[in-house]
Amino acid sequence: MSTLDDVVEMARLSSRMVEAARAHDWESLLANEHGLARLRDSLMAREPGGRQIEPLTPAERQRKATLLEQIRCDCQLVREEVEPFQESVRRWLAVGAAGRSLRQAYHAGA
Repeated sequence: MSTLDDVVEMARLSSRMVEAARAHDWESLLANEHGLARLRDSLMAREPGGRQIEPLTPAERQRKATLLEQIRCDCQLVREEVEPFQESVRRWLAVGAAGRSLRQAYHAGA
């Protein structure tokens, strides 16, 4: 698989991540994120320091740059969808922890 093929697949996965985040399909989001991370790690191993190793035509270089920008934008969209959910989970967990502490404190004094 060429590095451009990897970037094309990464862009496909990042688009699916956006769809999953918007649908609050966390399982699908994580599966796609893991796939994207595997491709990213493979690409980084083949292109140390981000240096393009395999020769690309000017059109292929432009396509790769466009796809990388799409991936960056998709990651931002995913963050915008996920961060409010993460904050609500943090608040929910904090309330649960406070409730447990209160119950433990009253139970210990009883």
